Amino acid sequence: VLEVVLRADSVADSGKKDGVLAKTTKLAVVAPDAAVRKAGDPTYTGDGEINTTGLNQSVGDKVARDHAAVYDIEVQNDGNVADWFIINCGAPSTGWTVKVFDALTGGSDKSSAALSTGGWATASAAAGSSVYFRLEVTPDQSVVAGASQEILVTAKANKDPGQKDVVKVTTTKAFITPDGAIRNQGDPGYDGDAVYN
Repeated sequence: VLEVVLRADSVADSGKKDGVLAKTTKLAVVAPDAAVRKAGDPTYTGDGEINTTGLNQSVGDKVARDHAAVYDIEVQNDGNVADWFIINCGAPSTGWTVKVFDALTGGSDKSSAALSTGGWATASAAAGSSVYFRLEVTPDQSVVAGASQEILVTAKANKDPGQKDVVKVTTTKAFITPDGAIRNQGDPGYDGDAVYN
């Protein structure tokens, strides 16, 4: 709170005086800013982008069946007060598994909360600081090669759930190309490696 007192004294009549008190209060602002990257990439996508569609803050990866595409997510507190965030993930289609962990490596499994309506509450983040977590998306053998799964991850401010940001990940089940080769018993090498016909 900033207080300013203005006082006016009459020059002609010293008995006439007046004054005003002005008070200004800085409002608390909460503002999650989510960004995403494939695990191992050097930079995040989406810093400074705020929307509810994942536009300009999305990444994708291709993986074989029963292998996880791993995504790192950062939620920065762009507000001016400490807050924590509520994380919600869209439910995957049949054949896909989504896991959420509260650290970029290791950490605790927060999947059931993050995939529920209520969401998962992160640790508190001071103004200007960030929380980090990991999303893993895995296709099983029932998913057709080339099929994709989009997951929207929403970060809402705890103090004002209307303040939110969304990142999007798209995971595609990779095509696996068989590569047959043959050799006579006792021969040192195989013929046909990387030849497809």
